[in-house]
Amino acid sequence: MKPTMDEIFSIIGDEGTKHWRIVDEFFNSSYDIESEIRFPFGNNYGWGVRYI
Repeated sequence: MKPTMDEIFSIIGDEGTKHWRIVDEFFNSSYDIESEIRFPFGNNYGWGVRYI
């Protein structure tokens, strides 16, 4: 089942979430871009966020 961003944030913790938000804000303010949660790399790597 695809995780929500809140579930991802609970796993990466407060410090990881802080850094994630900085990078995400940079992408969103610098580019006309959207993000989506994907399972792009198979069972060895798990879920990721793709910017398109």
